[in-house]
Amino acid sequence: MGATIYNSDIQKRIIEEAKLQISREVIPTQLAEKIVPVLISNPKGKTKLILFEDTAVDKQDRTFTVPAGKKWKIKSLHVQLASTADAGNRQVAIMIFAKSGEFIFYFIGEDQVASKIYYYNFFEGIPYDAALHLDTYYCPLPELFLFEGQSINISEFNGINAGDDMKNYLLIEETELLLEEYEYFLDKGV
Repeated sequence: MGATIYNSDIQKRIIEEAKLQISREVIPTQLAEKIVPVLISNPKGKTKLILFEDTAVDKQDRTFTVPAGKKWKIKSLHVQLASTADAGNRQVAIMIFAKSGEFIFYFIGEDQVASKIYYYNFFEGIPYDAALHLDTYYCPLPELFLFEGQSINISEFNGINAGDDMKNYLLIEETELLLEEYEYFLDKGV
């Protein structure tokens, strides 16, 4: 059992020296009295979860790029594609590119017909299931790390209709890029 420290100056110093990050979950009010700050220790740099939401209307192509000095681990990706009545099969494509523009990873989904809404869920550790369950696909996501300048592109691969709506929800874990990682990828030209 740990000691309780009541001196806020000591708490601040411990947090700063140990490079701890205080994070709080947003949860319903009835549970608020049970919430305490959670201290997350990351000796190699601060880590935070970031949710990117892209819900723009009439958009079927979105690219997310890792900023300078950062590393991303993709935790999950949810894509919702609402197709118009225009004839033609759509396919959701997930492509990850190196700084050079070369493919690192790609996924191209099953055909989606006109006038349908399909949901594509990508998570680590789930088996690929090509069967459609209630208009939803479940797809495995390998453990993927992206480094500064690399990008992930989510698009409707066939470009059938500019009126199709695609919503993207990308959850990443962002960490400061360590010097040795930066030098390694700089040498490799990734």
